[in-house]
Amino acid sequence: MILGLDHLMIRVPQIDAAARLYAHILDQAPVVADDHLVRFRIGDLEVRLVRAETGVGQGAVAEGLAHAALAVSDLDRTARLMSRRGLAVDHGTDVVDGRPVAVLRSGTDPALWLLVEQDPARPAAAGSVTGLDHLVVASDDPERSLAMLGGRLGLDLRLDRANPAWGARMLFFRCGDAVVEVIHETSAAAPHPPAPDRLWGLCWRVADIEATHRRLAAAGIAVTGIRTGRRPGTRVFTLSEPPAAVPTLMLQADR
Repeated sequence: MILGLDHLMIRVPQIDAAARLYAHILDQAPVVADDHLVRFRIGDLEVRLVRAETGVGQGAVAEGLAHAALAVSDLDRTARLMSRRGLAVDHGTDVVDGRPVAVLRSGTDPALWLLVEQDPARPAAAGSVTGLDHLVVASDDPERSLAMLGGRLGLDLRLDRANPAWGARMLFFRCGDAVVEVIHETSAAAPHPPAPDRLWGLCWRVADIEATHRRLAAAGIAVTGIRTGRRPGTRVFTLSEPPAAVPTLMLQADR
């Protein structure tokens, strides 16, 4: 059973500069930092910055979001289920924090999703950035994404909506206390054959949108103005220059 997101891996070309930038964005000091890996903890989720040539489940991404690890209650059982559902499972060859990892692959596509057994001893971290609101997946083929996320991984599809005004179809899957949002641009012709899905962007929940906006601007980080979000009862702003090639949105839910 998938419980939620365990960690996100972001490949960066210069780890020291990326660590300083993410310390400002997440309003946290890293819990681990060395020449190859920097780890931040937001709630019970970890963000892991790694030098571009390293990391579990390497794929085609040179910079940006490389994979998302899903926490499960029983790794062996979940890996067997994923195999029965048609995924190639590379089980037990990699380890994260002493925990075996199962790398999931669909055909020849890059490995975006990993499975790792939940770490009940991991302490949660509190701060002005309170958690991940959603992880954005860019898709040229939303039906394929639906089959992967809903059919194979078993995530709960909460909403499937096309909006001509936005030129997009969006699928929203619940994953623990976050959402995996699939975006398919309907205004542009899809390539043939469709490109593999890409982990694309992040949206962070914050306790105080105005204070976060002031804090990041004071740190010299370019930000847009605060605006009303598409979701009712939210206000958002965007980092004008995507950190580590990851488009990033900050969000406060007012109700």
